[in-house]
Amino acid sequence: MLDGHNNLYIIDWESAMIAPREADLRHYMFEDFDYFMEKYVEEFEEPIKLDSDILGFYVYRSHLANLTNWLSRMLYYNQSQEQNESDLECITFHCMDRWDMVEEKMKDFHRQLT
Repeated sequence: MLDGHNNLYIIDWESAMIAPREADLRHYMFEDFDYFMEKYVEEFEEPIKLDSDILGFYVYRSHLANLTNWLSRMLYYNQSQEQNESDLECITFHCMDRWDMVEEKMKDFHRQLT
C-alpha cells in the first residue's frame, strides 16, 4: 500500500484484525521491546495508554495458538518424521522455553506503566 507521501507499506492480511494496540505489541515482547516502544510511541501525537493485562492476554493467546498449530500439524497433517521433529523443536524452543520469560516481561511492562 502507498500512503499520501508515496511511502510503501506491506501488510500481512492473514492475521489482520480489529484489536487494541496490545495485540500488535505482543510480537515485540522478546526482542528490543524498549526500543520498539520508543519508536511506537513517537508515531502518535497523543499519549497512548496501554494495559499490561490486555498485553498479557494477547501474548499468551499467541503462544497457545502457535502451540495448537504445531501439535495439530504433528497429529494430523505432517507427512514425514523430519517435519514432526522440526515442529517439536519449534514447540520446545519457541514456545515452551518462553513461558517463564513471558511472566518476567509482563511484570517489567506492568512496572513501566505504573
